[in-house]
Amino acid sequence: MTASFIKSNSLSAATCAEAAGASLRASFSVRDYDLVTTLTSGQAFRWHLRDGWWEGVIGSRWVRLRAGAVAETDAVTGGVVGQASRLPLGRSAPEFVAGETPARAAGTAAPLPTGPGSSQCAPKMALALPNEISFIGRGGPPFPSGGRGVGREGDCNDSFPEPPAVILAETAEPVSDWRWLSSYLQVEQDLAQVLASFPDDEPMRAAVAACRGLRLLRQDPWECLASFILSSTKRIVQIQQIVEQLGEQFGEQVIVPPNHEPVYSFPSAVRIGAVGESKLRACKMGFRAPNLRATAQMVARGEVDLDRLPALPVSEARATLMRLPGVGRKIADCVLLFACGFQDAFPVDVWVMKALRGLYFPRRRVSLKRLQEFAATHFGPWRGYAQQYLFHYARVHVKLKE
Repeated sequence: MTASFIKSNSLSAATCAEAAGASLRASFSVRDYDLVTTLTSGQAFRWHLRDGWWEGVIGSRWVRLRAGAVAETDAVTGGVVGQASRLPLGRSAPEFVAGETPARAAGTAAPLPTGPGSSQCAPKMALALPNEISFIGRGGPPFPSGGRGVGREGDCNDSFPEPPAVILAETAEPVSDWRWLSSYLQVEQDLAQVLASFPDDEPMRAAVAACRGLRLLRQDPWECLASFILSSTKRIVQIQQIVEQLGEQFGEQVIVPPNHEPVYSFPSAVRIGAVGESKLRACKMGFRAPNLRATAQMVARGEVDLDRLPALPVSEARATLMRLPGVGRKIADCVLLFACGFQDAFPVDVWVMKALRGLYFPRRRVSLKRLQEFAATHFGPWRGYAQQYLFHYARVHVKLKE
């Protein structure tokens, strides 16, 4: 493999690793995946835009990501994209993507725009890239016909339109197993199944139309928990700054490309638990410092096993998290949804509360408990996903009054 940012000894090491099946680059074939919206939707706080790529740290790895079309892949890899092989397809199989936005109340639907990542009825592709490892994510029509879904299935034909979109990934050291990134990005999630479960009402139609392609990430439980403890009464940019300072002060330096500024992993629970409160406050977290430190100590001592949470019933997992200092229902549900995969977790913060009250209970005084009961029954089995669409829609696309 030839990598533009690998030089001298690093090139030799990368070449040896490449011969063993490792790679610095990978591409994930995706359907209906809005990478920018996903990374900036307030569920993760380690991503920064730099030179057209989204850079972040996942675990102990520096990685950068960019969305693009298959035709762009050769420009990134420096190689030639081999002829894509078309997988066996059927008209009813989930390898096609319907070219429609959510159906409005009037029953009409506008076609999706053309361009990278928006082709209508695009089939899955198996890529043959000499300098890159490629993966095929789940396809599927964004709006299956029937059921609860907020839209309807579009018409497809057997023509061979634009190739599917891809997420391009680069690391600073060769990787032989990319499942860590596939899992984090949740590229295998069938968004069609998710959207089909949403209630067919005007607020959800509007939220899906505005935030189309938004996905849920699958994060490390400890980093997710600590980040949301730090999020209390903070804006997203402030949370990012605190998380970055925590890494710089107490995290481990990770391998980055030559001439890149230092980057750090998120500090472990053991490390944060051993830090004095004053040093944590120096990272501008204020009153959150004692809660973060005490929670880190409990996790480090094994009083709460975060890795065990996904195996518990959601109510038990939530109760376990709420034993931790500074963790209430909202923070617990964020961890259950963004790190543990509980789709029946529905975090209600100020933005979701505004969305629920403004869109579903206008001009009515509704308690938090009533909103939680409403969410548990109205939004279906993928209500955690619905929550994220409402959250991002309320925060970015509409102005809701108290």
